[in-house]
Amino acid sequence: REQAVNKTVALAGGTWYVPAVYLCEDGIVVDTFLEVSLQQLDDFRSKWSDLSEELLSMAEKLQRQLDDPLTAAVTGILTVNDKPLRCKRSFSTIWNPLCDNAAQVRRILNHYKLDPDCGYLFRRYCFLRKGKHPQIRSMQLTLEGVPVMVPEESFTAQEAGMRFQFNHPS
Repeated sequence: REQAVNKTVALAGGTWYVPAVYLCEDGIVVDTFLEVSLQQLDDFRSKWSDLSEELLSMAEKLQRQLDDPLTAAVTGILTVNDKPLRCKRSFSTIWNPLCDNAAQVRRILNHYKLDPDCGYLFRRYCFLRKGKHPQIRSMQLTLEGVPVMVPEESFTAQEAGMRFQFNHPS
């Protein structure tokens, strides 16, 4: 059973939308998406499209992944009636108006009446509910950023006891 939510959460430099939750026999499914402007997608393409995958260093590959506006390291935690539910699995897919897109992603756009000229990162979380399902009095979704590797200059030790200073990235 679909239950409209229509809430937003500011996280990781963007706005995440929670359009609906689905109450199912075995649990709760939560749909979320991040909207990305055409300008952000075009800026990313301009910066990275001319660079060949084979010619990129590991640090450059990591930086490209961090720069991609349709990638986000976010996880969801659902609490129902003050009890946390375990996320059994999550699924992600994207809509990029600058690329070919799968037909099933267009169905998501149509279902939520979204602008096909914007980019979207869709994430669906599936939470298990064990035993009898008491009536839902409260439900809270917490979206959290997940730590990611930040590329930095590599170093090598020329001799034992050599020292390096590391700075914490902002």
